[in-house]
Amino acid sequence: MLYHDIHGARVLDLFAGSGSLGLESVSRGAQSAVFVDTNTSLVEHNISKMRGALPFGSVSVVRGDIFSLRRFSDSRLRNTASVYDIIFVDPPYGEYSSSDVFQIIKRYGLLASDGVVVYEESSRSEFTVPAGFEVLKDRKYGDTVVRFVRLVDISSSSCFGAFLRSRSRSRS
Repeated sequence: MLYHDIHGARVLDLFAGSGSLGLESVSRGAQSAVFVDTNTSLVEHNISKMRGALPFGSVSVVRGDIFSLRRFSDSRLRNTASVYDIIFVDPPYGEYSSSDVFQIIKRYGLLASDGVVVYEESSRSEFTVPAGFEVLKDRKYGDTVVRFVRLVDISSSSCFGAFLRSRSRSRS
């Protein structure tokens, strides 16, 4: 769903772990990726292995989790990009409330008006579509579900947002 319009995107990879989602995005043409995790050693290792293949300055790492954004939202994270076109969220299954995660994304204005959140979790986890968001699509893979979620009030129309809207209508 994201493949065709990833070029030039600003990516935020929350609960980054190995950083595979954000690194793959940059390797496919994303402008930048910010990786956020409480343990950054694995993502830092993977970035160092790929450093020559990545555009200079295209990746940065922030140690912490989304709930510590209250402490650094106006410094380390916000200085990297004003908003993000794609936000990957892959928290440890069962440890975080999806509504709390979306609440913080909305509160700090991290998602571009035509951006998308790709939220991965256990299919057994409770998921509530938070106010101001809508699920474009969901895919189930075994015990995992991946949800593509956007802001409801899209005020601008970039190619990326138009693509997502057309894809969600054509596959409904």
